[in-house]
Amino acid sequence: MKDKGLATYAVIAILIAIIAVVGVGYLLIKQKGTTGGENQPGGGPGPQGGLPPIFGGDVRENVQTLFASYNDEVPKTVLKSFLQDLGAAQLVGAMGPARHVIDVAYSYVADGSTVDYTNIDENGFVTERRKENIIPNASVPDAILTPDGVIRLYFVDAHPTRKIIAAIDTLSSDEVTSADMWALYNAGYVQTNNLFSTARSTDGENFTVEALAIKNLPEDVLVADPSIVRLENGSYRLYFLCVLASDCPSGDPASSTHHRISSAISSDGKNFVYEGICYDEGVQPTGGGLSDPEVYKTGAYYRLFIHAGGGRTNNKVLTSYDGGRTFDGTSAVDLFGSHSTAGTGLRICEIPGGYRMYFSENSATYSATSDANGETWTIHNEPKIGGRGSMAPVRLQDGTCRLYFHA
Repeated sequence: MKDKGLATYAVIAILIAIIAVVGVGYLLIKQKGTTGGENQPGGGPGPQGGLPPIFGGDVRENVQTLFASYNDEVPKTVLKSFLQDLGAAQLVGAMGPARHVIDVAYSYVADGSTVDYTNIDENGFVTERRKENIIPNASVPDAILTPDGVIRLYFVDAHPTRKIIAAIDTLSSDEVTSADMWALYNAGYVQTNNLFSTARSTDGENFTVEALAIKNLPEDVLVADPSIVRLENGSYRLYFLCVLASDCPSGDPASSTHHRISSAISSDGKNFVYEGICYDEGVQPTGGGLSDPEVYKTGAYYRLFIHAGGGRTNNKVLTSYDGGRTFDGTSAVDLFGSHSTAGTGLRICEIPGGYRMYFSENSATYSATSDANGETWTIHNEPKIGGRGSMAPVRLQDGTCRLYFHA
């Protein structure tokens, strides 16, 4: 925010306030951001007296001061610039997913078995990728190819303000009010416990981050590890790890002893409505809960692949008998037998005659193949990509694959 620009807009705000005092009543009752439409948030403002609870402490005071200085009509460009600067400041020294970036690699074989890299070290690990840092401050990606040829990524967004900026871009007005922010909040775009974003690309390398809403997401849960599926009817279902916030005071879902998999449904892949729990494993030892769900239709059924965590060897595959809405715990079978960490961040794509899975084990990524039923898998040593997580494959219309992963 430039001081000169802020002062200029402050003078304008004062003039507007004077006009309002002398009788232009619409300035007092004007509410924007409730025009509806597929990408427009619905619903009116929340409780009076400020912004929704998406900022805390001094940050909240600074944002509310900004809105006050513009008489509650902040130019969209000014607000976005303010939030970009705010996010950059909060990222200084950040750790964990905030340090991750999403990269892409290319497979030049239709079955996804060979990755097109230029340098491989003596251990067989890739040391140079096709393109790095496609999306910074992002982790645990999943990917899907839409019917119109767009590659869409879903990921944990560790950037402090990127989701809010993307949500603001859905507003039609050039100014943003506190009522607009409440409308975005009520529509499920900017809750602090919705950590997911989506991004689209037509060339597979240059992505535009877009707002992702999960309406009706309970306020008392934390989420992580998204997995996306396009259903036969054309809708999209997002699966994710879901835990009660009260079970993990540290704020890290992995610390909870009771992990669940939940889902949300969408007609456009961006505006989701929370459906509820898909699978509940029950209470497990700390750090031993399931994580990294991957749902994929293999054969006639949707199957849930989960990493058990905590050193347990029973990484599971579960089957759904209701079209992917819930998964039957009694159907669980072990995945990879003695491979204690196999399945961490696993992802699947269809290949000629069956399926290929990418998964992490001992700081490397391997693959496995299955026949058309998707029930039994054979592990392969290649491709081996050192220290990569959540390899998300997309099989393109020309038969080749692209692999998106966090590093």
